[in-house]
Amino acid sequence: MRHLFSGFLAIAIIAMVGVGLWQKNGGEFELPSIGEASLTKQAANIEKAATKAVDAEAAGEAELRRVADAVSGMFATSFGGFTEGAATDVKITIAGFPDAGLSIDELSLYGADADAIESVMNGGEWTELRIADRIDAKGIELFGLNEVVELFTMQMMGLGPAETEESYALAESQAEAIEEMEELTDGDLDLEMADEPSSDAPFTINEYKFAIDRLVIDGMTLYPLSGSAEDDGSPMAIVAKVADIYRASSYERSAVWNMVGQFDFETPEIAMDIEFSSGFSGATGWMRGDLENTVATDIAMEMTQHILFLGDDGITNSSQTVKANGWRDMKLATLLGYLADGALPPMTETDVLSLGVLNIEGQVDKSNGEIISTMDSLTLDLSSFHWLMPTAVGVEVDGLMYDVPVLLDSLLSTMSMGTGGLDEEEQALYDQVIAIVDEQGLTKPVVDLDLALSWNPEDGATAYDVDATLREGMRKVVDVDVVLPNYERISTAVMQENGSQDWSAVEGLFEEDLAFGGFYLSLEDMGLLEDIFAMVPKFAALIPAEDNPQAGMIAAQSPEALRQMISGLMRAGATQVASEFPPAVGYVNAIADFIAEGGTLVVAVQPPAAPLKMDDIEALVSGPDATPDSIVEGLGVRVEQSGTDDEV
Repeated sequence: MRHLFSGFLAIAIIAMVGVGLWQKNGGEFELPSIGEASLTKQAANIEKAATKAVDAEAAGEAELRRVADAVSGMFATSFGGFTEGAATDVKITIAGFPDAGLSIDELSLYGADADAIESVMNGGEWTELRIADRIDAKGIELFGLNEVVELFTMQMMGLGPAETEESYALAESQAEAIEEMEELTDGDLDLEMADEPSSDAPFTINEYKFAIDRLVIDGMTLYPLSGSAEDDGSPMAIVAKVADIYRASSYERSAVWNMVGQFDFETPEIAMDIEFSSGFSGATGWMRGDLENTVATDIAMEMTQHILFLGDDGITNSSQTVKANGWRDMKLATLLGYLADGALPPMTETDVLSLGVLNIEGQVDKSNGEIISTMDSLTLDLSSFHWLMPTAVGVEVDGLMYDVPVLLDSLLSTMSMGTGGLDEEEQALYDQVIAIVDEQGLTKPVVDLDLALSWNPEDGATAYDVDATLREGMRKVVDVDVVLPNYERISTAVMQENGSQDWSAVEGLFEEDLAFGGFYLSLEDMGLLEDIFAMVPKFAALIPAEDNPQAGMIAAQSPEALRQMISGLMRAGATQVASEFPPAVGYVNAIADFIAEGGTLVVAVQPPAAPLKMDDIEALVSGPDATPDSIVEGLGVRVEQSGTDDEV
């Protein structure tokens, strides 16, 4: 019985979790292929498969009642009626909570094995239990959970409602139910809850709602809990229980249509209302911690917060909508197996983890009803690990737009909440600044970003690469290469003779092994410099000349004259360092050319003998034979301006 209950807990956890990297290759970045299907197409494929008829026969009234009777020790089930192949008006409550539970308009089980379920619930031996070929539930809604969730939340947070007769009765009922569950699960479920409410701080849940139009699960299978971790109340013991529950189920496919939820609560200081919904979500290939793919479409979340003592000035609203998101190729089964036993994987076993790849399409964020940002797409790759250490992380963002005025308004309203905001003079100056930025078309900048971080466990070679573009503004490319300790060095230093781990020695390894491989920076101007120098005189004109004469001088310059002036000042400054470090003259002149003409500026430090240890660099720079030319040559320093980016 305890194992089936644990399986149902696993289903609940999985239902709440809607879940590589682009790799550097010769200086190019490639995202792992996700095939031709977009996220919306993947969702459509899952939906089609989940609605396709199954070969198994639907359970009739007698078999459905047998299943309900088998689990009656933990769940009380009532049926309003039966049609061919389905039960209607189904109510399921947890023992001890008769007024709270789950209502289902129509429930069908295809290929259910009532004999196997009864055998397990009666204590029979089992290694796995296939609940049904398909579970098909329509019109699902949680009911009566306000009081239960309120009390549970308050007890977990050390809070409590007013001490009323009803709250004491609910607390006592909850305590009895938990005691019964612990007995039924032979101690596998261990919840320590207060048996009476606290009155330290009121906490009220006004609305707790969760509903689904339809849920389909194909191939739902449960497994016995098998973790061997000692239940000593430690954080690791809690992690072990969660890991054991996570790996106690599998399914071939799941699909959820039109999920909505709301959580509305308040304390004496704050009120919060959170609402969320999704049009469709589905998943394939969940196997005891490994997940092939999950995708959701038409996702929306809205949060309204009210700081009550500020009155109407204390209300803020934020919301987010997403066309589609997905997570694929997550592999946690091996790691969960170790965690369920209260242990980490040995450092000799390195293939234990992949967090997979997250994709998001069509995200829109709003603040107080106004669009603050939009994003065409995002890919986050966390699929590459060696033991528990990430070897590569990648991010690709396309079309990230921020509405600068809306963003600033949101920040200002939050910072000035309860103070009345900007005064008339400050607001006028703020409006002028925004108008100047708007004239240059920079109030809604759009950014594309590629970022990759990699570490080679064999030799410790580490790279950090960024390619960021402000559309019609500037492109920045950064490449940093260093050498860090490799995995063998780390694992040898960490592992102790008794099998324990001591990470204190790792800091010393970084000091010993750190080496510099190279640095590359490229800035390609695509119009941003022109915009900046067009705005600077206008900004300067906002400053009263009597307060700052220099601002008045800048305000009188044309954008082109200002560029040439600053470029000339930089060239003049270069002559002052010529006697100390002659190569610097060329570097400063290259930067001055970039300011005056735009084009591409390249700053590179790429030692011919790379990688260089820190002692090697110190010897190059501070050795008795060091000269400016030898330093430049030894470090491979160059600063160049040109019309096009130089390949390095």
